[in-house]
Amino acid sequence: MVAVYIDPLLKCEGCSLTQILSFSCDRQVDLDSRYAIWRKVGGELIELVPSRSQANIAIIPHNLCEYLHNGQMMPIVREVVRKNVDAGLLTWAFLWSDLNDPIDLGGVRIFRTGGYASRSYTYEEGMPSFCEDLRGKYCARNFVDTAPVERLSVSFCGNADGKKSLWQHFCYWRSSNEGEVGRKLRRKTMRILEEISFVHSYFHTFDSFFVGENMMDETERRKRRELFVLNMLASNYALVVRGTGNYSYRHYEAMSLGRVPLFIDSDCLLPLNDLIDWDSVMCIVSENNLGDLTDQFLRFDEKCDDIVRVGEKAREIWQNYLTPEGFFRSILIDQRRMSLGAL
Repeated sequence: MVAVYIDPLLKCEGCSLTQILSFSCDRQVDLDSRYAIWRKVGGELIELVPSRSQANIAIIPHNLCEYLHNGQMMPIVREVVRKNVDAGLLTWAFLWSDLNDPIDLGGVRIFRTGGYASRSYTYEEGMPSFCEDLRGKYCARNFVDTAPVERLSVSFCGNADGKKSLWQHFCYWRSSNEGEVGRKLRRKTMRILEEISFVHSYFHTFDSFFVGENMMDETERRKRRELFVLNMLASNYALVVRGTGNYSYRHYEAMSLGRVPLFIDSDCLLPLNDLIDWDSVMCIVSENNLGDLTDQFLRFDEKCDDIVRVGEKAREIWQNYLTPEGFFRSILIDQRRMSLGAL
């Protein structure tokens, strides 16, 4: 049990243990399905204490993104962190966001989804994008998870269409081009794979986020989601390429389904590198070395005697380390991650 201190200045009214670390800015997300496990075991992992002197670590509650974009809250956050440091207490913060720039809060270990490994500070760590258990949700009902017939088969279902209206072009021109960087990389990788005669590609592309999630029709949205799952089940490998943030939600969805990620590494900040042997459960190809994609893909596949078993190992790693329960348990038992001196 880890003793956690949360400064009252950072608590939202009615903030409880079950709300801590529910870090999604998207109010449409079904938190019950995504965080059910965390809410169930949270009380087994941490204990909220009333003072810094009683705590092992301090935590900034909720998504750090909500504070970074709040001019009134950030000075308060910095003052709270300063008090924590003066008390010899390390602060943890969690950033689930497409933000990629390094963040310096001084005395804070930041777990984040986006960011670039080569540009990040030593106290910034990768954090998984928590997804629902797709196998448990879909394959336990009417979807059959059988081994694909084609060994070298790759799936992708999502946003990669470069078509945009004049208004969309204007919006992208005014904002960051990170989203277009991700889409271009997806299209480039898919073109290479489609030209490989012995690779069976199952690609469905859309011009909207999350295979059409911004569509208002609930029935169509559900159909698109089922198409996404069926598409991934049809292949042994799932193409995983960054989006607007330098990470991929699809990465963890593929692992939850027991599929092997074909991971295009765009200098990503992968979570728990010290605990997970990523090379054993996914084919990693640098975005700067796509010309060697075919050879690297073949070499990885040749060393996998049983590709289905590799997919199952990927799912085991997802269950043990990349679900809310697995991730928080992993970082909360690591004394090094709680030490202010380790920053």
